[in-house]
Amino acid sequence: ETLAYDGATLEGLLFVLGTRFVATYHQLRHLRLSAREIPFSPVAVPAGDQFAPSGVLFDQGRGDATGAMLELRGDAAGLQVVGHRCHRVGLRLMKLSGSAFTAFVRDGYTTLPERSDRPLYVFLDLHWRYADAVDLLAPSHDRYVPAEQVRDLVATVFDGFVSESIQHLVHEMGIRLLRRFPQLAEVGFVAENRTRDPAADFPPEAAAKVFTDPFPATGEIRLTIRRCKESVT
Repeated sequence: ETLAYDGATLEGLLFVLGTRFVATYHQLRHLRLSAREIPFSPVAVPAGDQFAPSGVLFDQGRGDATGAMLELRGDAAGLQVVGHRCHRVGLRLMKLSGSAFTAFVRDGYTTLPERSDRPLYVFLDLHWRYADAVDLLAPSHDRYVPAEQVRDLVATVFDGFVSESIQHLVHEMGIRLLRRFPQLAEVGFVAENRTRDPAADFPPEAAAKVFTDPFPATGEIRLTIRRCKESVT
């Protein structure tokens, strides 16, 4: 059935597969399907005095990838989408300047120094839901939100936004996503701080700096922002 699918989205593929399952196995009335892409890029090999794609050799990318989940229920009225979730997972973003971590609550166990400007390296997974699954599955794709556009908007925010913390950063990303895509009802984030620690105190004008691996206990931030009526909250 996957070979016969001529659509353009993972969500469309899942809906077609769900339709086939329910049509083939009448005992099925409620099912959940999920998919995640595994990108492969063509490898260039020598071709005379140049390099060109070999046509048969591909390299599995280690970057971020798109995923989706559909929850379907079949009844006399047909097949209905009763739940869904779209993903872009595995982002690894590092910003050398324009991030801070200050004014946090301190107690007797606090060891972190305040930093008004620091490099910030985050592992980031994103998910989102539509207000209406029709926009997700419509053949025209007029209101479909490509995962690549979600990734690009998040990267643009990270590049230009001066954040006070990772919580501050992902909140701004979520607000911008909901404003950019009014068809979305919810966006969510799972972010891990993997920022390297400076090996010494370097003056701001230093041309080169050395950083060590982060402390093994890394923090995780989870945030979900939902649209409430006609506003973002």
